[in-house]
Amino acid sequence: MNVHKVTRQIKKVSDIYAKKYGIRRDANWYLLKLQEEMADVFCHVLLLARHHKINLEKEVEEKWLVWNKD
Repeated sequence: MNVHKVTRQIKKVSDIYAKKYGIRRDANWYLLKLQEEMADVFCHVLLLARHHKINLEKEVEEKWLVWNKD
């Protein structure tokens, strides 16, 4: 996959969508969209963890919070 080519193709589709629905994409729009997408990813991580019976609290504590010396 050529990421630059795919990016151009996605931009074309996104431009069509924005024009059809009257969306003006400025810096604020991109930031809000990113926040929205991050929320979607986070929720899917929670769903995947539940489906596979992964204890996320335990995993975060053992991988990340163990380094917190406070």
